[in-house]
Amino acid sequence: MNLLLIFISIFSNFVMASEYDEPSLFSNEVKIRVSGIVCSFCAYGVERNLSELDFLDKTKFGDDGVLIDIGEQLITIATDSSKKVNFSKVCQAILKGGYEPQKFYLNVSGKIIERDGKILLTDNTSTQTFQLHENEAQKLVGSTVNNLKVIVGLSEIDPLEEGNIVRASLSK
Repeated sequence: MNLLLIFISIFSNFVMASEYDEPSLFSNEVKIRVSGIVCSFCAYGVERNLSELDFLDKTKFGDDGVLIDIGEQLITIATDSSKKVNFSKVCQAILKGGYEPQKFYLNVSGKIIERDGKILLTDNTSTQTFQLHENEAQKLVGSTVNNLKVIVGLSEIDPLEEGNIVRASLSK
């Protein structure tokens, strides 16, 4: 019986995450696909948790830097372009509110380099560095990119990460 419940839980998360298209992005925004947000009253707790993060641009989205779209199961946070996004803290804030983050989407502008066998993209403004998957980004080494859509999966987030190198994928 427990095995059946685990399978149903995993399958429903897969269906939920795959039923939505990748979101459109603007500069200085991170969009987070979440599962389980069904009412605005419940979403308020997550919004309050996220609004406490110090790397948000609190001049946007009702003066707290957070916008929640219940229908799309999507949270948008406006980020301060001069600060690094701590993905681990975003996860903690969402989990504390009772929901599960699935994926993070953001645009990054910067130069792609190869160093010590790793392909890195460093954001021009925040200097946050993303380690890109080799097979996707090898052809881009040496390029300067503008608004390259990057996806950070939940399994790629280090709980001890403090804005250091973040593993990421390129959008298809």
